[in-house]
Amino acid sequence: MRPGDRLILVTDGVTEAENARGDMFDSERLERVAGKSKSMEDIFTAVADFCGGTPLNDDCTVVELAYTGS
Repeated sequence: MRPGDRLILVTDGVTEAENARGDMFDSERLERVAGKSKSMEDIFTAVADFCGGTPLNDDCTVVELAYTGS
């Protein structure tokens, strides 16, 4: 890893979060959001916006490891 690199780990509850139509957040959407995000809070916000109030059926856990050393 190089300084500034991040490793983001998520549970399946993130990619399987559904909106009112039954569409899942999915891995591709997660990759797009994570690639543009500055923090894991951006991922939680994106999932909540996508779900639009539809209750989650599973836990949504996000762990971010950032390499800051040399």
